[in-house]
Amino acid sequence: MELLDSFDESLPVVIPAVRAHVVGHRDESHAITEDAADGLDLLELSHRVDQPDVEEISNALEEPGTFRAVEVRVNVYDPPSLCREFRGLGDVVEPKPVGRRCSNHRLMIGEFEGCTIALAHDWLVGMRGGEQVLDRLARLFGPTELYTLVRDHSPMSEAISACRVVTSPLQRFPGAPGVLRRHYLPLFPWAINRLTVANCDLLISTSSAVIKSIRAPAGTPHLCYCHSPARYIWGQAAAYGSRRGAPGSRLRSIGLRAVRDPFRRWDRRTARRVTRFLANSRHTADQIQRCWGRDAEVVHPPARTGWFTVDPAIQREPWLLIASALEPYKRVELAIEAANRRSWPLKVAGKGSQHAALKAMAGPTVTFEGWVGDAALRDLYRRARALLYPQVEDFGITAVEAQACGCPVVAFEGGGALDSVTTKTGVLFKEQTADALCEAVDTLDDRSIDPIACRRNAERFSEKVFDEAIIAQVRQMLG
Repeated sequence: MELLDSFDESLPVVIPAVRAHVVGHRDESHAITEDAADGLDLLELSHRVDQPDVEEISNALEEPGTFRAVEVRVNVYDPPSLCREFRGLGDVVEPKPVGRRCSNHRLMIGEFEGCTIALAHDWLVGMRGGEQVLDRLARLFGPTELYTLVRDHSPMSEAISACRVVTSPLQRFPGAPGVLRRHYLPLFPWAINRLTVANCDLLISTSSAVIKSIRAPAGTPHLCYCHSPARYIWGQAAAYGSRRGAPGSRLRSIGLRAVRDPFRRWDRRTARRVTRFLANSRHTADQIQRCWGRDAEVVHPPARTGWFTVDPAIQREPWLLIASALEPYKRVELAIEAANRRSWPLKVAGKGSQHAALKAMAGPTVTFEGWVGDAALRDLYRRARALLYPQVEDFGITAVEAQACGCPVVAFEGGGALDSVTTKTGVLFKEQTADALCEAVDTLDDRSIDPIACRRNAERFSEKVFDEAIIAQVRQMLG
């Protein structure tokens, strides 16, 4: 399919000083996020405002025939006839190109130094560590086609939302975009094989499950940024299959055991579809070699060191901090047990399937903050005595975020913490027990950790460092 070199027939348009995005009556509900590259609000004209649209972009819609915005951007797929003057909005709009598209009016492929690049990601169901990496790639190489197994209505970053999302047939299965997603594990290979990637010069996938197995077009190299081989198949099947307090955990455990061996064979075989692997840590590079027999170069993920910063005016307080999803493999129970034993004040920020069980075991010095936004999380990092990190993470971005705010880290000596925590910025303990964690906190109290040393260490993982490393890899692949 030949790409056009001009934008003559499909241009986003902007009226100065206005913030809205126009969706035409023929657009699918997913079109809402395809072109909202600048965080624009959304208007639907001359037809019903349906519920999926409302969920996709909150506080953005008006009833048909009304206008509340002062800036309008036309869908990148709409014809120039929509580039017209809107009632009460002032001057006629002016075109502004944001990407390339195919002559069939359906395809948008990102361009980098004259080459086209498409992206792939396991699923779009929230903004966590993996999606932060995807966001950087979308900023560098988007807006473009973004292939994924499923998506829900979770808000994504502006750069991700600007991409045209292509989902697999699994999207139409009941509950697949939601809580039942992993129950469809036996169908993942089928769904992956039915994702057809459009012609491009390079495919970049970011994988912690199965999207690394997507087929690139013939002759197109595939660069995979791997967060981990599928944990519930290769490394942490017991934790995922026996979630304490979660309904159906025994049945899930039996199901995982039944599909594990054939899935592993498929997963290892389809690793050959990747031209080059990048790993987010030395730990993950070792896992890639163990599971798939492939080498991987380490490129650490980006931490938002421009947001997470030291504030000298804020004093540290005597409580310890957990900032984590409340899931079995995070081992939050070790921190709570240690706090109970020593009567240490502990704040737990996060949510997850283990919330009720963890709250039941918590003593009076443990408080649960629930999910917290970026501003509140930064404030916690700036005030905490230390961040506790008892889990094995593939990399673990929160340990870097905490150090960027000058907060020391007490971490289990394994996984990505070996890359991110040093003896100048925290303490590593060798056994995943409450006793070892208590001893590590005592050791931290005997040390003088310099907040500036923590900050300098965190800057090794900045977005700028990541961008430069990824661009160098892409240039080699396109070479």
